[in-house]
Amino acid sequence: MKRQLTSTLLCIFLTVLCHSQEQRTVKGKVSDGKRPIENVNVSVAGKEVGTTTAADGSYEISVKTGDMLQFSYTGMKTVRILVEDVTRILNPIMVPDIAELDEVVVEASKRRSQKDLEEDYNINKNIVKTAFGFLDGETAAGKIRVMEADEIGQVNLCVLDVLRNRFPGVFVVGQCTDISGAVYVRGGGSINYASPAIFDVDGQIFTDAPVWINVGNIRRIALLNNLATTTMYGSIARGGVVVINTVGASPSKNKIVDRARLRNNFADGRELTEEQLAANYPIYLRQLEAAPSFESAKAVYEEYAPRYKGSPYFFLDAYRHFYEKWDEAAYADGIIEENFGLFGNNAVLLKALAYHYEAQGRFARANEIFKEVFILRPNYAQSYMDMANGYRNVGKAKEAAAIYARYDYLLEEGFMQPDTVGFGPI
Repeated sequence: MKRQLTSTLLCIFLTVLCHSQEQRTVKGKVSDGKRPIENVNVSVAGKEVGTTTAADGSYEISVKTGDMLQFSYTGMKTVRILVEDVTRILNPIMVPDIAELDEVVVEASKRRSQKDLEEDYNINKNIVKTAFGFLDGETAAGKIRVMEADEIGQVNLCVLDVLRNRFPGVFVVGQCTDISGAVYVRGGGSINYASPAIFDVDGQIFTDAPVWINVGNIRRIALLNNLATTTMYGSIARGGVVVINTVGASPSKNKIVDRARLRNNFADGRELTEEQLAANYPIYLRQLEAAPSFESAKAVYEEYAPRYKGSPYFFLDAYRHFYEKWDEAAYADGIIEENFGLFGNNAVLLKALAYHYEAQGRFARANEIFKEVFILRPNYAQSYMDMANGYRNVGKAKEAAAIYARYDYLLEEGFMQPDTVGFGPI
């Protein structure tokens, strides 16, 4: 009886063992968590059994219980999964294989587009507008001497006087009372010293000195005296070029530029300290900061408000002063409410106001302004980031996630291009 029972148990064990070792098919899809991955190598470790995934990430492979199934793809971490007796479907998610490298230093490119230079013209005194586009004296191939309007002075009668009195080493022939004159930019040691410089006035080329230009109308003047910066003018410029930008033909000072969208807009260690900033405050802000009491500060504000009634920046400064220094929220809010029309449909000004609110912890107000900016700039990735962060700050996690998801969808469908480092689909 015992022998018969032992034989029966042995048969059952062998049957189960054989069943467990029989071939079967495992299938599924390989993805990166969002999209399927094509051509992933799917193989059984230690055996010459393998396949690759199709365009939709799907695969099928014949395995046995105990086999080690391996998924490998260039740039992704290899995934290994042990096949068990219940394994039928496997949908592995592959992640990038990030290798830690030695520390390197990456320097931003100094090359900038003409549009960037034009937008930077009003704050960078080294940029001049030539007949061939904008030129930045800081990054140009050769040295460029540039002078701003406030350095020229009104005592000079014409451009000849300006060059004679303000640019050392320049030889000027003729007087302002003459019909014309000549300017020699290159020194006497040059083989081309006999050739006078030409004049580029707002993109127009003159061989005679433009003595007819009103000195008070000059916005910027520059000397180009090397081959690298004068080649574009041809042989006529062998004696150098005097570039003159007048007030009327220069980029408008009133044009508001979103500095966050300019290239190479990174901190470089030359940021101003609080003391340096205070030294450059406008007069009204200096007087506000020096006011010994809230009432005194109010008097200063009321004195200057009529003079700056068209400046949104004045009212932003006043708002921040009264809210942060005197903790007078009602009075500060009244300043913005009374002058909100100045912000109008200008996304840059509205963002400045929203960022003030955000820095002060007034997240509900910031979120409302971010909604206005989003309407004005629906194609900016920064608008999505601000909106999502705004909702997050007021505790509306679902709305924040929805904004992230919408941005992700627009990227996937090609309706938008990403333009913000560190902000991507989640």
